[in-house]
Amino acid sequence: MLKRHWLAAGSLLAFIAWLATSSTASVNSSLDPQQETQVSTGSPPAPVVQVKPGDWISHTIKRNETLGIIFKKYSLDPNVPLEVTGLEDGDRLKNIRAGKQLHFHLTENNQLDQIAYPIDALTDFVVNISIPTSLNIEIDEQKPKYQFSEQTKQYDTEEVYIAGSIKSSLYEAAEKSGVPIPIIMQMVDVFGWDIDFAVALREGDSFRLIYEEFNLDGEKLGNGNIVAAQFINRGEVYQAFHFTDPKGNANYYTPEGESMRGTFLRTPVEFSRISSRFSKNRFHPILKKWRSHKGVDYAAPKGTPIRSTADGVIKHVGNNGGYGKTVIISHAGRFSTLYAHMSGYRKGVRSGSSIKQGEIIGYVGSTGLATGPHLHYEFRVDDTHRDPLSYKFPKASPVPENYRLAFESRVSIVSAKLETPDPSQQAMLDIDIK
Repeated sequence: MLKRHWLAAGSLLAFIAWLATSSTASVNSSLDPQQETQVSTGSPPAPVVQVKPGDWISHTIKRNETLGIIFKKYSLDPNVPLEVTGLEDGDRLKNIRAGKQLHFHLTENNQLDQIAYPIDALTDFVVNISIPTSLNIEIDEQKPKYQFSEQTKQYDTEEVYIAGSIKSSLYEAAEKSGVPIPIIMQMVDVFGWDIDFAVALREGDSFRLIYEEFNLDGEKLGNGNIVAAQFINRGEVYQAFHFTDPKGNANYYTPEGESMRGTFLRTPVEFSRISSRFSKNRFHPILKKWRSHKGVDYAAPKGTPIRSTADGVIKHVGNNGGYGKTVIISHAGRFSTLYAHMSGYRKGVRSGSSIKQGEIIGYVGSTGLATGPHLHYEFRVDDTHRDPLSYKFPKASPVPENYRLAFESRVSIVSAKLETPDPSQQAMLDIDIK
C-alpha cells in the first residue's frame, strides 16, 4: 500500500548548509530474532561477561574497541580475531565502527561457530567457523577453518509516495515532513542533468515521487531507490522511471525510454551559488580590467568537494598560474574540463589516471588570482570554450530495443500510481515556511 504525504518545499540553500554538517545515521543490524539472545554489556561494562552455550550474543561496539578487546570481554578464544583479520576476506573486521552491533553464536558445546557484522542496514558480513567433527585431525585441518559470506536480511519492501511544491526551503519542509534526506538527494541526482538545482528553481515548481522503504518486523531498516519521479520546473515537466533490465543493469529513463543520465553533469559543485557566468566581457576584480570570462564561477565554502562532470582521463594536476591549483580532464577526445582555484586534491588524483563521472577530484579553495573561495569551471569542445550552462549535452544510451516492451509495461503501472494518487489515502500536510 502506498503511503501518502504532502511535502511543501523551497530552495536548496538552507538544505545544503545543513547537509554539509550532517552525517548518515547507521541502522543496527540484527539476526534472526527467534534465535538471538541479547547480552547486556552494562555501563561501565564488567571485565568479563558470562554467556550461556547456545546463545546469540549481541554486542554494541564502543569507541576504541577492537575485535580482540570484545573477545576478551566475553572470554572467547583470543586467537580468532588475529586469525580472521589476518585473512584477505576477513580484514574488514580490522576497523569495526562504534555504534554498530556485532553478533556471535555459541554452540551447545560452548564453541564459537559464527560472527556477524553489519555492512549496512540490509546486509551482514558473516564468518562461519568450522568445528572439528572427527577424530582424524589431519582431515579436519584440510578444511577451511573460516568461511566468509554476505547475507541479506529477509526484509519487506513498501512504496512511499510524497509530493510537494517549492515555497521556501526544501530542507525545512523535508525535515518537518520526515522525508529522508537521501531520497531528496536522489531526486536531485535523477534530474540533475536537466535541471540546474543551484540556480533554476522557482517558487511554484513542484514534484512528486515514489520511493522504496525497507522494513523488518515492523522496524524501518532503510530506504531504497526512487521508483518514479516527476519535477515541474518553470512550467516544463520532467519525468523519470527506474528500470532494471534482465541482466541487472539499472538506470533512470524518460517515459519514452531515453536515459536521464547525460554525458556531462550540469554542475561540478553540488548546490553551490553561481557568482560569475560565462561572458565575453567581464571586469576582473583583481587585475582591474575588462576581459573575457571563459568559464563559470561557483561560490562555495572552502573544502567543498568538487566532482568530475564526466568520465575521462586526467591530463593535468598542479599549479597553473592565475588558476592556482588546477585539474584538467580530457573526455572522449573532443571534450575537456578545467577546475581551478582548488584548495587541494583528493588522494590518488594524478595525471594519467582515469576518473568517473561524479567522482571527487578535489576541494574548493582560493588559490591563484581569487578574491575568495570558489571554483572556476571551464568546458571546451574541440579546444574551444563553450558555456557549460547552455551547451546541449548528449544523453547516454536509451533502453535497449529488446527490453522495450518490459520497460513500457513497467512505466504503465508505475506512472498510474504517480499521476493519480488515491485521495482517500492521502494525508495533506501543507507547510508554508516563508
